[in-house]
This record gives sequence, structure tokens and C-alpha cells, in this order.
Amino acid sequence: MREELLGFTSKTFAKVMREGSVSLAGILTWAAAHGFGWVEIRDPMAGMEEKQLRELDASCDQMGLGVHYAWDGSDLLSPSDEELFDRGARNAARFRTARYARITIAGNVFKTEPSRKGLTREEIRRISQRVAAYARAAEGFGITPVYENSYEPLNGDGQSYYGIVELLQSAEEMSLTFDPANFLNLKSPRQAPSLDALGEFYRQFSHRIPYVHLKSVGDGGFLPTLKIQDGGEADCIHLMWQQTKLLCIELPETDDVEEGKRNILDARDRLLQLK
Repeated sequence: MREELLGFTSKTFAKVMREGSVSLAGILTWAAAHGFGWVEIRDPMAGMEEKQLRELDASCDQMGLGVHYAWDGSDLLSPSDEELFDRGARNAARFRTARYARITIAGNVFKTEPSRKGLTREEIRRISQRVAAYARAAEGFGITPVYENSYEPLNGDGQSYYGIVELLQSAEEMSLTFDPANFLNLKSPRQAPSLDALGEFYRQFSHRIPYVHLKSVGDGGFLPTLKIQDGGEADCIHLMWQQTKLLCIELPETDDVEEGKRNILDARDRLLQLK
């Protein structure tokens, strides 16, 4: 039986696909055979060629498998990002089932300035303007951009730096790819929120969150398997099911195709228990 709300990202297999151990087409066929409703096709810098996009769309349409297209490298503070967005949005629209296009916000400023605590007021303003422009452009492609939190903090201090809460309050057209583990994996000087704070955030902004990335974090970073804590975390995932959110299993890149598949199936089973 196919679970239409549940998918996973092809990024888990990015390394083994680069090595030639498996193809993206093979991963999509496996997903359809194992009851997933959709796959997030992750395309760095939106670089797929037209021929490949057409072939993948035709194959997914024949299998009844949904696709949501995603690209890395987006930086809404960069003047050159408009070109990347236009290319990515056009690619996303090639897939007949695509409703959402997942992109990142402004992670580069945190990579180049590790001491940053958050975004400035001026950066919030500029990102909000870009989000509004992208929302208008995306309507012509029939897709909705969903912006993933990556290095941004949940909250700012209200004076010297700001986070995702303040950005959502400013950018009214912004929909979010909510990634709780990215918040929990924040390193100093940015502070990781508590699970309770994340649950409160989700309930406050769930009407702006159609799309959720699910992975787990430990002391050494992201875990190869999905671990769900009883209580607040499990309750929140149950609520996501009830609110018909798109749930995307986003495990780290695997070194082994079969191990990656086993970990994704294990995550699938854990999530289905909370439906």
C-alpha cells in the first residue's frame, strides 16, 4: 500500500550515485516498489539537463510516484540567486506531480562568518523582499517554494540578531521546510533550542509548514538512522500526520546502497507507527 504523504530525499544516495553504484532512476523505482508516495529529487545548483528531467518525469508518471524537486546552493542574500531560482523553478515545473520546490535560505553567511549568531535586521528585510519576488515568479510555474532552515537560529535576541521566527513574521509569503534536526545541530555561538521549544514553534507556524525533513542528531552530528523520542517528539510527528504534512526522511549520505535502503525502511516503519 502506498503512503502518499511519506517520502525520502535522494541526497541519502548522493555519494553512491556519484560512484556509480546506483542510479537516480533505480532509486525512484525502488521507492515506488516500497510504498513511498514521493521522492525529493535533490539536484545541486539545479544542474539537471532537459533530457534527464523529461525521462525522470515520464518514469515517475508511469509508476504513479510523486516528485518534489529540490536544489542546494541557494542564497537569498546573493545578487546572483535569481538566476539559480529561475533555473530551479523551471526544472521543478518539468515534473507533473511537483507542488513544492525545497530551497535553502542564506546559509552562506554563516559558513563564511562562523561567529555569527543570526541574521541582521537589514538581512531579514532583504530576504523578505526576495521571498515575495520568488512567490510571484513561482505562481507562473505552478509551484510553491518551501525554504529550509539550515544554519539560522530559531530566535534572535530582538536587538542585535534575528532568527527564523522573526523571518517568518517579516516574510508573509514564506512557507517553510521545517527541519528540527538542523536546529538541534546548531553549534556555538548559535544556541540549539529545546525539543519543547521546537514543538511550540511547530504548533505556532504549522499553517506555514507544508513540508518536513526528518532526521536525528547525536553528539557527533546527524545519525544514519531515525531515532524518535517518546513524548513530545512522537506526539508532534503524530500531529504532522493528522495535519497531512509531507514527511521527508532525510538521512545522511550513505556509503552503501543496501544499508541506506535498510535505514530508510526502518525510518518508514517508525513513522508509520505514529500515524
